[in-house]
Amino acid sequence: MNNSFKFCMNTRLTMLLISGCPAARPEDGAGIDSSCLQSCPDKPNCVSTEAHKRMHNIDVFHLKADLSKNWLEVQSVVAAIPRSIIVRADETYIHAIFKSRIFRFTDDLELVLDPSSGIISIRAAAKSGYWDLGVNRGRVEQLRHKLQSKGLIRQP
Repeated sequence: MNNSFKFCMNTRLTMLLISGCPAARPEDGAGIDSSCLQSCPDKPNCVSTEAHKRMHNIDVFHLKADLSKNWLEVQSVVAAIPRSIIVRADETYIHAIFKSRIFRFTDDLELVLDPSSGIISIRAAAKSGYWDLGVNRGRVEQLRHKLQSKGLIRQP
């Protein structure tokens, strides 16, 4: 191994540890990179709890106590949303895709749980196109409402 490769790997590992984010999951091909959720593109077809631009920003979810049990319930609620397919789910990460009914556009929904705080970071984005007509924001707000009604997350 050359020294520049070792330096790069050590730098990425240090950044992961400092950020407190779960390990990168490059095989997902969705919104995860070395610094948690990928940022939204400069298009109005994405929302994220980590976005700084107002058009993309959305509030985090705060999972209530008994995190592991409630996290499994969150997975069930996501799976029950019409036209959802869970691509990956583990103890801190959920990746679901959605296909629109008519044109079969594909969207990603990702949730990342920070077990130390109970905060769920979210990213919902269209895989293609420029504008999603607010579908992803609406999907996340619909999910928020369902999780609140089941008592799984706190009110903001």
